[in-house]
Amino acid sequence: MSQDRSSSFSDCIEWLNNRSQEGDLSLTDFWGVVVCYIKGVQLEKRTLAKEGQRDKDGATPYPLYSAVERALLDKNAEEEPWFEVSTHQAGFTEPGAFVETALLKQPFQGGKVQMDSRRKPMDMVQLQGICGSAFGDSQINIKYIWGLIKNWFHEHWPVADHDHNPFYGPVFKLLDDFGDMERSYDDLQELKIELHDFCGSHIHSDALTTLVRKTWYKMTEVQKRKYITTILDELNQSLNPSLKMKLKATYSVSWWDASKLLMKALSLVYNWDFGEMPNILYKLRDRRVPLGMCEKDIMHVIDAGLYLNSPYPPLLGKKRDIDLIISFDFSEGDPFETVKKAHQYAERCKVPFPEINLDGTDDDCPKSLYIFEGRDKLTVIHIPLFNIDNCKGQSRLKSSREGTVMARIVSK
Repeated sequence: MSQDRSSSFSDCIEWLNNRSQEGDLSLTDFWGVVVCYIKGVQLEKRTLAKEGQRDKDGATPYPLYSAVERALLDKNAEEEPWFEVSTHQAGFTEPGAFVETALLKQPFQGGKVQMDSRRKPMDMVQLQGICGSAFGDSQINIKYIWGLIKNWFHEHWPVADHDHNPFYGPVFKLLDDFGDMERSYDDLQELKIELHDFCGSHIHSDALTTLVRKTWYKMTEVQKRKYITTILDELNQSLNPSLKMKLKATYSVSWWDASKLLMKALSLVYNWDFGEMPNILYKLRDRRVPLGMCEKDIMHVIDAGLYLNSPYPPLLGKKRDIDLIISFDFSEGDPFETVKKAHQYAERCKVPFPEINLDGTDDDCPKSLYIFEGRDKLTVIHIPLFNIDNCKGQSRLKSSREGTVMARIVSK
C-alpha cells in the first residue's frame, strides 16, 4: 500500500483533538486511529449519515455494524446488551429502541434529544474503534494496546523535542509501569520536578504537589489509580493559553496537542474507558424498556464479539423478516459455538430460531455443511471453515487449525 495514503501524525492528533472537544473521548477513539495507522490508510472521516445516502440506489450492500453495551454485558443481566448501527438507525436490538444514526452521539433524556452543537455524527474511524475493541480488563490487553499507542507517539515525535518535553519521560514511565503502583510513586515525583523546572506555575496539580510517600503507601491499588487519574485531569485542566504561546514559539502546535492527548490517554487507560457515548435511553420511561437500561446518562459500546462472535441478533428482529442465514465459522475452538449461542439468544428473547440438533456430530471433525430448519422458522446454513472435506482428513484438519492459530498468535 502506498505511503501517500497513510494518515500523518498531525492528521491523527487533529482528529483526536476534535473528538476531545466533543466531550466524550475514550480509548476507542485512540484505537480507531491506531487501526487506520496499522492498516496504512487515511482516516476515514465519512460519517454514517453520508454513507446512508449512498445506499439509496440499492447497489451497495446494506451494512449492519454490531456492538454490545459493556455495563449490561458485565452485569450478565436480563437486559440484552446487543447494540446495532446501520446507516439510518442505531440502538438496542432488544427491546427495539432506536434513534436516527445522525443523532447517535447526541445526549438524550426521557426519549428526547438534547442537541449539543459540539457533537458531530459518528464517522468511520470511531466505528472501526468500536467494532475492533475486543479488549478485556486484563493487564495483558492493557499492555498490548498501550504498546501500540506508545510506539506510535515514539515514532512520530521528533527526537530533538524529547530533552525539553516535560511530559515525555515521566509520563511514559507511568505508562510503562502501569500496574506497578510501588514504582508509580517515584515516577510521579519525577514528573513533579520536570513540570516545575520546565513550566513553572503554568501547569500544576494540587494532588501531585501535596502527595507524600506515607499517604501513598496507605492507599489501596484502586485508590492509587483514582489518585493518578485526578492528577492527570488537574494537569490537563491547568494547561493555559500562556503556556501554549510559550511552546508555540519554540515547537509546533502539534507538540502541545500531542502532550495534552497523551495525558488524557493515560487517564483513560487507568479507568480502562472504552466506547463512551451518551445513553440514548437515559431516563426513558417506557414499559417495553427495562429500567436497568435507562439509569445512566453514559453508555459504553464495545466489540460485539465479546458477547457473540457472529452477528445473529440484528437479523432476528421481527421487522427484518429473514428467511435464510448463511453463517461461516472461522473460530479456532468449537465450530458450533456461535450457532448454539444464537439459539440460546433467540430462546431468551422469544424469537423464532431452528433447533440445533448436533446428535452424532464430532466437534473436532465437522462436515462441510449443516442445515438447521424448522416449521415457520428461518433456515440457517452453517459452514465451518475447518471441515473434514476442506482439510482432506482428520489429521490434516487438526494441523490446519493449529497452524492458523499459531500464525494468528505470531502476527500479534
